[in-house]
Amino acid sequence: MSQEETVWHLGYVIIGENNKIHELDFGKEVTESEAERHRESTYSLMELFTESPYAALEKRYSSLKATLAELSNPEQDSSSTYGRMGAIQQGVDDFLSAFRAFDDRTSRQLNKKFGAASPELQLFKRALSHEFDTSFAYRFACKLRNYSQHCGRVPFSGNVRGFLGPDGSKNRIFALTLDPAKLLGEFDAWGAKVRADLQSMTNEFSAEDFIDQAMTSCMVAHVKLVISQKEAVEDAANCILSLGSNSANPKRWPAFFTLKKDQWSATSKGQDISFQYVRLDVATHALQSLSGGAALLASIGYGETAT
Repeated sequence: MSQEETVWHLGYVIIGENNKIHELDFGKEVTESEAERHRESTYSLMELFTESPYAALEKRYSSLKATLAELSNPEQDSSSTYGRMGAIQQGVDDFLSAFRAFDDRTSRQLNKKFGAASPELQLFKRALSHEFDTSFAYRFACKLRNYSQHCGRVPFSGNVRGFLGPDGSKNRIFALTLDPAKLLGEFDAWGAKVRADLQSMTNEFSAEDFIDQAMTSCMVAHVKLVISQKEAVEDAANCILSLGSNSANPKRWPAFFTLKKDQWSATSKGQDISFQYVRLDVATHALQSLSGGAALLASIGYGETAT
């Protein structure tokens, strides 16, 4: 092997003060295929979990919920509430865009990875169809996305009510509502089911409740998809976790190094060396999501293979 040839090592990055790299422990030489297997395992888990369309939807949902919670804060200046309606409108638009992308992008990923006729894609489509058939909130969100594209921003009404609790504490409730009659009058492409849903309503309804319920439907569909890939998820996560641990010392993180032959003979602080952290965090998140997802489906009456 010449001095210019590169080798892979599996070792550790030691983190010092202020989360800066303190030392590199090059560990032992490994094959490039071992490093490649780690990359593939990490990518597959990130695609399904941390970088998935569902993760993007969760982010938009959390942001919207934080804005709504802020407006229910009793210390919030009442005069600024209606000035925040623009932020709420934008938050809802962002949520609806991510809601639509959850279906479109997940379907596209599954088609590319497994094929148009694959069990994985068909299961995901059945899961969404089930939510459309059984959940008003989910099917309404599907059509409301079309409304926002064709008619502009969703016509919410906001109402603030302040009151004192039994102990004299200040309380505040911010309610975001939708008027079914107004929605029916401004848009004619609701589809038969959603039109019938709206026509059956005599009063305004809570926008936050429907958003929560639509998010739950997406979560159930995502969990079903995750459960359907249980074996692959466990294999990928265990592959990553087998490469090292930082449980005994959180400042000592396993990593793959790409080194020249003359670099790996000693620990180095100053050389420009490429490395990739072993993504223990991604593997742990995947296994926790798998376990939590199975518990979720069981709690709402679904088996692991239910659609």
